[in-house]
Amino acid sequence: MASREGAADLSTLASSLDEVADLGLGHVELPAYNFDLVLGGRLMAGRVAELEAACRDRPHGFTVHGPLATNFMGPKAHLPRFLEVTKAFIEICARIEAPHLVVHTGMLLPREAEGFEDGALRQREWLHRAGEFAQSHGVTLCVENLFDFSGHVATFSMARLAREIASTRKPVISDDMVLVIRGGRDVVWESAIFAELASTGRWDERPFIQRIRKHQFAFFITLDDEGHKSFRQRYNPAVAEAMDAAYPVREETAGLVVHRPRMR
Repeated sequence: MASREGAADLSTLASSLDEVADLGLGHVELPAYNFDLVLGGRLMAGRVAELEAACRDRPHGFTVHGPLATNFMGPKAHLPRFLEVTKAFIEICARIEAPHLVVHTGMLLPREAEGFEDGALRQREWLHRAGEFAQSHGVTLCVENLFDFSGHVATFSMARLAREIASTRKPVISDDMVLVIRGGRDVVWESAIFAELASTGRWDERPFIQRIRKHQFAFFITLDDEGHKSFRQRYNPAVAEAMDAAYPVREETAGLVVHRPRMR
């Protein structure tokens, strides 16, 4: 659940958080995109201190929804500033011990659609830089998919993910096995079945873990991320740990979580 957007100067934030204090929530999302916290890519120290004070001693944790205007598929000249702003919001997350920062995937106008593939590569490179910074601050960058609106072209879709599966030389592990088939590839793994077999001692998962650590898969596609019950049902702790080490870059695409290796 998110708190009310409220006033940009944070004058209503405390009362908004008071409204949800007794609901028994584990985390509350802060619509930080609506707050005046960053100017010219830099933190407004006094305002951020007010945010920390308002969040202190609350009965729940926080997640943060970052700025809406960043677009890492946008013009190259804008990308350094987008990265500065994203880093500033990562620092805000660290200051209030929020484990997740939500940002939006990039988007293109119809006249820019021919540059989609270049834009996708550009976005991956710059999100990787932001992800490295987030990791150093104990924050996970959550890339939220967007759909057609305001004349923009939908960015990432199931169809595009299937094309990427088709183009890679390595196998892909996916909870959505139909997606692998759509990509013209064989299904080599059914996560829930093998997790059950390993947990009952009927299958040795160590060779598979070694394959993960050696980056023998292109990427993983999961229905949810770590912390969700459905993820734990499909990936035993040792497998999840290996995935996190070898494929630490996460992005949300078409409602799925894609786990990728770091760019080299």
